[in-house]
Amino acid sequence: MKKNFLLTLSCFFVSAGLFAQDQPQKITYHGQFRTLVGDYHLSGNILDSNSQRTDYTARDTTSARRGAEGSMAMDFGINCKPNESFKFLAELRFINVLGLDLNSATASSPLITTNSSIVRVLFRQMRVEGNIKNSYFYQIGDIDLGLTKYTLYNNDEIFKTYESNIFRERRVISQYEKFQTANLWRLQGITVKRRFNIKKDDNKYVDFNIFGTRTKRNNYATPELGIPDRFLVGGKLHVTQSKALMLGVNWTSFFDVVGTVSPYSTDTAYNYNNRVVSLSYRFTPVSSDNSELSIFGESGISSNKYYIRILDTTSKKKDHFIDIGLKYLYKPKKIELTASYINVGADFTSPGAQTLRLNTLGRTNLLGSVFNNTAYRVPTIFERYASNFIYNQRIQTGLMVFLPLYGNVLPYGAATPNRSGLVFNLGRLSEPEQVFSANAGGAMLSEIVSEGDLIDKKLRKFLQLQGGAALKISKLIGYKRNLTATVGGRYESTVRTGGAPVDYKSTLLDAGLTFEVTKDLSLLGGVKYLHGKGTEVITNRDVFGGIASFSPYTSDISQSVLSGGIRVDLFKNSFASIEYNKVVAKNNLNVGQNYLLGNLFFNFTLRF
Repeated sequence: MKKNFLLTLSCFFVSAGLFAQDQPQKITYHGQFRTLVGDYHLSGNILDSNSQRTDYTARDTTSARRGAEGSMAMDFGINCKPNESFKFLAELRFINVLGLDLNSATASSPLITTNSSIVRVLFRQMRVEGNIKNSYFYQIGDIDLGLTKYTLYNNDEIFKTYESNIFRERRVISQYEKFQTANLWRLQGITVKRRFNIKKDDNKYVDFNIFGTRTKRNNYATPELGIPDRFLVGGKLHVTQSKALMLGVNWTSFFDVVGTVSPYSTDTAYNYNNRVVSLSYRFTPVSSDNSELSIFGESGISSNKYYIRILDTTSKKKDHFIDIGLKYLYKPKKIELTASYINVGADFTSPGAQTLRLNTLGRTNLLGSVFNNTAYRVPTIFERYASNFIYNQRIQTGLMVFLPLYGNVLPYGAATPNRSGLVFNLGRLSEPEQVFSANAGGAMLSEIVSEGDLIDKKLRKFLQLQGGAALKISKLIGYKRNLTATVGGRYESTVRTGGAPVDYKSTLLDAGLTFEVTKDLSLLGGVKYLHGKGTEVITNRDVFGGIASFSPYTSDISQSVLSGGIRVDLFKNSFASIEYNKVVAKNNLNVGQNYLLGNLFFNFTLRF
């Protein structure tokens, strides 16, 4: 096995080299080399308790207090373009886990699944793409896909507008590792796109896109389990009649393929089908040199059917959503105001838009076991941007668990079911040379169907306010180098009166400073604070995604991250940075879970 892998790897480089020699203009390279080293230290009450009781007098004698991790990874990509109609991309990852015994029987890595005990190499991504008769653009292999916020959309893990640079640089690493590109999902399959100009007018065109992906393979090796192939297909057809009018149809279909269990049986353990069809539109009745007014939105329906053999039960659900809004743009100051009314039904199901980017209760990669290794430390606001291990890359068929602390108003994004009300935003469009930019928005929503109040059927009311600002101080004081301050935040409130009262509030704050001392040396600082307190109700769902029960949720938790660091730009597309992070986690209802986490982190990155 090892010899076969090395032979394949050798052929890959030899072929690429020969091709490059013969036709150097048709092959290019890209990649990244990155060295990451982190030292972690855990202390506090959480290590003075062997249980999760408030009595924390018993000493934790087995859980780790300190740990380190480090790796050197190079991603090397080859882009072969033999002609204008075809391109092939293959990207290899070479990784060395610092401190690993190369002669050991296992050479596991926190970043990849290894191929052997010594040679740790894998194909990170592969894709072919091109044009058919200069008309249809296609991609096959590892592709990034997205449609609308209600059909296929990878929602942000938390509000992070105007986030401090020191936090954003760490988040970029996590998202790079897990292929979290903007709000797209990384999937495996094929997509075809085309734009048709109408009467050779660039302002009149039709956008066409269709795709098909395989999200889960069958258990062909063990057909008795009856797990079939699962596919996600979809597409869009948008017609832009002019700058003033656009109409579009979007659709996704998520389904199991009966008959893929084995060549002898069509009996499956699961048969899942979910379809979403929507109509999106934009109408601009007013457009002048000073202002622009648009009506925009999207409305659609979902249909869900799920059969589980062991239960001998089929669940069927249908529902709809409405999203209609106004957008006003004042062009001289580039100030934009949007306001939308949304109504998303309680049974609206769209896995491609409702799947969470993070596994809320996922394990942390280091110092995660506590209480004498009997429980896991729940990821904090720090791990939610600094650890790629809790990132989710698979679209889920049901609503994933979420914690109100990190977002309770629209936890699944715009497609969050059982919400209706107003969503709004006011901001100034950001430009590179802009001295000051700001944004403010939020939502005022209500449940459509009461969840958790079985007697009075009272509805929960949701309020969200969020925003931020960035100020380039250097431009105000005439400083030649970059000196920028940022601040951002979000406030959420959930309330309900009656026999099952709810009152839960959370606050998220972020402030940062970037100070370029010399041409290639910058100081970075940031503070992030999160607090949630009150009572809520958690909806527990069954395997079909329906409501099974309700659990009370009471918390008084605060988390803070204080970070400072130095960044040195070494040469083009290369930098080195070192930072220290102090994480303070407090649970005022159970002080036995309080702790401090210190992290010293080094990052060297070279892109080519």
